[in-house]
Order: sequence, then C-alpha cells, then structure tokens
Amino acid sequence: MNNEKKDDMSNIRILIIEDSLPVQKLTKTIVDFHQKHNTVFANNGKVALEHINSLPPFNLILVDLDMPVMGGEECIKLIRELDDPNKANVTVVACTGNAKEYTPEQFKDMGFDDLFVKPINAQKLLSLINKTLDEERKTSL
Repeated sequence: MNNEKKDDMSNIRILIIEDSLPVQKLTKTIVDFHQKHNTVFANNGKVALEHINSLPPFNLILVDLDMPVMGGEECIKLIRELDDPNKANVTVVACTGNAKEYTPEQFKDMGFDDLFVKPINAQKLLSLINKTLDEERKTSL
C-alpha cells in the first residue's frame, strides 16, 4: 500500500521558493502541464521555512538564490540544520540566473543537491523534476 502511494504522482509535494510572481506562475504552469503536483510557493526563505516547519515534508524544493528578507543561501543552511531528517535531507535545487558567479562545488558546499539555471526552460525543468523524483522512488524501494 505504501508503494502505491509513492507511485501516485499527485502525492508529490514541491516547494518553490521564488520572489518573482511571473516566475512562480510560469513554473506552476510548466509543472502542472506535465503532471498535477501538490505545489506550494514561498516568496522568500523566511516564509519557506515556515511552510517547511508547519507542513508535511516536501519531495523537492526549488530555491531562488536572490530574494528579499532571506535568500537561498541562508535558507538552505537552515533547512539542512532542521531536526527532522525527512525535512532536512530533502532534495533542494538552487535556481538562479547568476550561476556563473559560483562553481558547481560551491553550490554543493552550500548544501544544494543540484542547480537549475534560469531563464526557465520547460524541458529542463521537467527533466530535473523527473530525475529527482525517479531517484527518490529508487531510494524508497
């Protein structure tokens, strides 16, 4: 029964931490076009941490690096320090238009599992989501 629940894509929970409303809408449109997921948005890291602490664990978190109040770099650090391993060890992907400012190793050192470079490309975003969810399904078997 538990495996059936894992295979039901409507149970996939994605948190998108992004301060730009147009980017939020575009991302949701792309994600929902492929498969309706349970998608939650936060417009900064502070709101995201409130969601992470008050809601069931997410399967994937996409984090913009440059946001007001609390940016992605501070947010990932606090996510990784959470007491609940289901929440602290979630796959977190950095989303930025400034990837050239960092090396892949720097993203890993910050605590990110992967990198998505903006502007949003539907094919690349869906590929990233599918790759992440496939890896999660393999580890849960």
